[in-house]
Amino acid sequence: MMIDRESFSIMVGQTIRKMRQNRGLTIEQLAFESNMEFSQLCKIELGKVNTSIYQIYKIANGLNISISELFKGSPETLQTGRNVEKPKEYTKKTKKQKK
Repeated sequence: MMIDRESFSIMVGQTIRKMRQNRGLTIEQLAFESNMEFSQLCKIELGKVNTSIYQIYKIANGLNISISELFKGSPETLQTGRNVEKPKEYTKKTKKQKK
């Protein structure tokens, strides 16, 4: 069985988020390290866009990992798309929200 595009995008985005968080990076820091816009990285992490392989390459470089690590997952998840939860929306915090 093949996983659908939306579930696959969400799964990859969740993997990127977990790896970013495990490295103690904010989304802004990873966007900077990956030489991409904050808003684009947000959309990728949320699975809102079907991004290019070049964007994935840039993110992997920003995380200092190989591209293949972003596609690792349990065989069941990769085949069925199970355990893929729709992520919550990001909002960029303003100075007032941070206080």
